[in-house]
Amino acid sequence: MFKNKKIFNRLDKMLDDGINGTFEETDYDESKLSSIESKWYRYL
Repeated sequence: MFKNKKIFNRLDKMLDDGINGTFEETDYDESKLSSIESKWYRYL
C-alpha cells in the first residue's frame, strides 16, 4: 500500500508541475514510473 501511495504522490506532483510549467524529469531508473515520467515530459 505504501508503494502505491508513493507512486500516486509522484504522479500528482508531475501533473502539478506540468500545469505550473515547472515539470522536469527526475531520477531515471528504467522503472515503469520513470518511463511514464519521461512520456509526461515529452507530452508537456
